[in-house]
Amino acid sequence: MKRYLNHSLVDNVGACLSLACAIHCMATPLLVIALPILGLGFLLSESVELAIIAVAAGLALGSLTWGYRHHRKWLIFLTLGGAFVLIFIAHFRVPEQYESVFTACGGLLLMVGHLINRRLCLACEHCYTLEGYSETPMPLLTITNLEKTYSSPDGPQTLIIDIPHFEIDEGTHVALRGSSGAGKTTFLNLIAGILQADGGRIVVADEEMTALSESGRDGLRARHIGYIFQTFNLLAGYTALENVMLGMMFGKGVDTEFAQHLLERVGLAERMKYRPSQLSVGQQQRVAVARAIANRPSLVLADEPTGNLDHHHANEAVTLIREICNENNAALLTVSHDADVLGQFDVTMEFAELNCV
Repeated sequence: MKRYLNHSLVDNVGACLSLACAIHCMATPLLVIALPILGLGFLLSESVELAIIAVAAGLALGSLTWGYRHHRKWLIFLTLGGAFVLIFIAHFRVPEQYESVFTACGGLLLMVGHLINRRLCLACEHCYTLEGYSETPMPLLTITNLEKTYSSPDGPQTLIIDIPHFEIDEGTHVALRGSSGAGKTTFLNLIAGILQADGGRIVVADEEMTALSESGRDGLRARHIGYIFQTFNLLAGYTALENVMLGMMFGKGVDTEFAQHLLERVGLAERMKYRPSQLSVGQQQRVAVARAIANRPSLVLADEPTGNLDHHHANEAVTLIREICNENNAALLTVSHDADVLGQFDVTMEFAELNCV
């Protein structure tokens, strides 16, 4: 540190340029990479300046390689290669009075490379960047050219799902209107990975559902998707609390306190030890809502969630589902043919307009 404070004006300019590069790179979530690299920089050198360069290099490396898949190959090689050559020359091949001049050039080159890559990423519609890196938020769910066919009893195959494009952003609530038998449940089951698509892509939280095996789809569903089934699908031999906790076993692990909190939140604090047969239909639906949110999913699918409820309880149920999703920052996709349910959503779409069959 003493050596750093005694640097000449040129030395300090070099350090400032290096620090500017590091700070600009820190505008991305790659900041987490900086901490161990900073520690390593201090261990390897007495120079604070070199430690800053180490941080800048680590951040720029992550930033540049992230966009490498979609952009020019020369960018990463020229920027990083040139910067490390300049820094190497600065510390091992030139007199000490010119050391910071070369170091400053290395830091400046890193910053220029990062700026070029950032501009390319922001202009590229196919560049899937880290959360917070792009100024345009990426959709949580993206569907492209989705197809599903079923074989008829007499042999011919029938196309029941043909959706060219559909997407949902993080935290948004969308309702799809459609008549019974239109394919809405099949659509949700494809998104959840319960059914395998015959064509197209489904991307959930930057993971392609359609490229995974059955076990892989199960894992993705457990990590990112909560499902409220029309028939609730509660296990009859288990209590309300056990049904919620069983859902956690396939995700991030059982959290008894959070399961109890969810049941309290849906108004079942006094019914945790009750089995489904001891609960009313509305109470069973509340257990299903708690179970759907138990793994803190980023997307909740609701298949006719009020189909078994009367008008009064249906409105209460939709309000509860939306509140729970908002509290847990989860996007919500609901399918229904109930006008009262659909009226509670700001974004509603006709399923027949999405599905080109």
